[in-house]
Amino acid sequence: RMIAILTENFAGKWPLWLSPRQVMVVPVTGVVYEYAEKVKQQLHEAGYFVDVDVSADTLNKKIRNAEIAQYNFICVVGAQEMEEGSVNVRCRDDVGTKAKGQTVPVTAFVQQMDVLKNAKSLESKLA
Repeated sequence: RMIAILTENFAGKWPLWLSPRQVMVVPVTGVVYEYAEKVKQQLHEAGYFVDVDVSADTLNKKIRNAEIAQYNFICVVGAQEMEEGSVNVRCRDDVGTKAKGQTVPVTAFVQQMDVLKNAKSLESKLA
């Protein structure tokens, strides 16, 4: 009964600390699939549920699918991010991050998510 109440209350947009779909890593091209898997492994080792979309869909379709699936964060990785060891983070609850923004080092992203998770925040906005 409690799960039904929570599901109705959050309308499928679970907070980070409760969400079964926390992070989706979206590689821009096939060249960075290996880096996307590396990012997935780093986030998984930090204790987060992470998926990688290696489908044949276009970049926009991959991002849209992740948004529809209500992932808290979508990390887009390309050649630039691979060189820098970073990710481009899009946040479900922050409309301003829907376009390509600044890249964040993976370790800094993990630290920001840890702060959010430990605070039990209801919104998934990075500091």
